[in-house]
Amino acid sequence: MFGGYYRVDVDDNLSILAVNTLYLNKKNNDTWGQSTEGSAQITWMREQLTAGRAQGRKFLVTTHIYPGAKFDLKSKNLFTPDYNEAYFSILRDFRDVIVLESCAHDHYADVRYHSSGDTASQKYFFHNLLVSPGVTPIDGSNPGFAVYELDAKTLSPHNLVLHYLPLEQTYGWKSIPTDVTTIPFRRFQFSDYGLTDFSPNSLSAFQNALKADDNLTYRYLVGKVGFNPDDSNEFEKAMSLYIDDLGIITASKRKTYKFICQMHLSKDKDELDQCILDNKAIQEPATFLNLE
Repeated sequence: MFGGYYRVDVDDNLSILAVNTLYLNKKNNDTWGQSTEGSAQITWMREQLTAGRAQGRKFLVTTHIYPGAKFDLKSKNLFTPDYNEAYFSILRDFRDVIVLESCAHDHYADVRYHSSGDTASQKYFFHNLLVSPGVTPIDGSNPGFAVYELDAKTLSPHNLVLHYLPLEQTYGWKSIPTDVTTIPFRRFQFSDYGLTDFSPNSLSAFQNALKADDNLTYRYLVGKVGFNPDDSNEFEKAMSLYIDDLGIITASKRKTYKFICQMHLSKDKDELDQCILDNKAIQEPATFLNLE
């Protein structure tokens, strides 16, 4: 009742932490900057995870707005800097007990992970993040939801599937027609694209596969927003969404480095911008140098 955040114990081994990240969001800084809810919630998260680790417990973290940065025509931070640093510190420190963080906010499904450590020998991956699709047609997105399974012994997430309601088949219905027995949900299964389990290390391998194969990346991008990559019209609609509305794919030659950077190097705006700048220099040298 204090701040809209809480814990649910699913069983003796698994708990859910529902975190109210609206208090941590940069847009609410003026409103909530002098309040105690944000800092109290950070303290509460550490306390819950510390106690749970001692009990051998694992945690699913669910929020609305996720930490780090996103690209939407330009890169932008989502949390205030202090809260972002504190939140990522928790994610790093308790990576052994956090099974998954499941978030929302964007309306477009995505998966991300992050890394820590300054040298190759110290580097490790953490923060397997699922951004679920929105149950809304706003901004050109398809109504959908995500389903995944947890391994009974390890509690590791796997078999991630998205279910979408194709709007073009259902638009204008005031009721379900008599000849329709089921609403035609469309499935998008991540394993079809090479991502089976949903650990940070698997997400890293998946990102490398996307980086090495533009065609795989295009098909994946189209499919994960509920469009059919084998239908030329739907393919182009999805690509225009990424190019024109989100700006995360370049219009010229459809370069995908902004998307690839966001998938991994997005703990904050500076990290994301640097990755984009570095990859732009490699993939678009003429544009980068302003040469004809």
